[in-house]
Amino acid sequence: MKKILYILMQTLFLIILSIISQNTIYCQENPQNTKHETIIELNQGCKLVLNTNIDLADTVSIEIINGIRDIIPRVQSLIPLDSIAIELAISSNNVLPFLGLGARTNMDDFGITIEYYFDPENPNFKPELLINGLVHECHHASRMGMPNWPLTLLELMVREGLADHFMVEVTNCEQPQWSRALTEEEIKQYMILFCVLSMNRGMQNSMRSTLFPGCLADQAIIPSLHGLVIQ
Repeated sequence: MKKILYILMQTLFLIILSIISQNTIYCQENPQNTKHETIIELNQGCKLVLNTNIDLADTVSIEIINGIRDIIPRVQSLIPLDSIAIELAISSNNVLPFLGLGARTNMDDFGITIEYYFDPENPNFKPELLINGLVHECHHASRMGMPNWPLTLLELMVREGLADHFMVEVTNCEQPQWSRALTEEEIKQYMILFCVLSMNRGMQNSMRSTLFPGCLADQAIIPSLHGLVIQ
């Protein structure tokens, strides 16, 4: 009888422990007190997912949300873009200091997601820069939905230039500073230097000839710039 009572007490204890653990998972005391992300539906099945650290009553957040709502249809009028998720969060760690922004576009079994971070406390941050960057990432997302992905290194280089061109076309903004950091003469010099370094480090001839036609071990001509989109 004592053994049965002991087993029942153990069983009851495990049940209570299980209930408590369900309420404290991920250090959350109670699911009812947990903040949830805000989801805003956009055109053509796209959605904007706002992290809980974004204050929906903040003027900067309102400007950003309205800007995203306005720019997505303009993007969709030019390129195919549907059913993507744009995840937006405030962060001081996942941003480039000279922009106050950081973003990347991913594709997995659940679809295509644009992860976007901004730091409103960064002195270089501007809401319009966020919108410009989103257009850039939307261009990536559109191409990710096409066949034959992932791409080669050369195609990825071209992709970045195309996304910048598209951003300028849609928003009428200036070319980003990394697109105009070098003069034509500097570009040629760095291309030659890269060619020499690649040969010294044993880069395969097939890759060298794909990226830099004419730049083989027995040749010393200036490589072609085809495959690089220089703004």
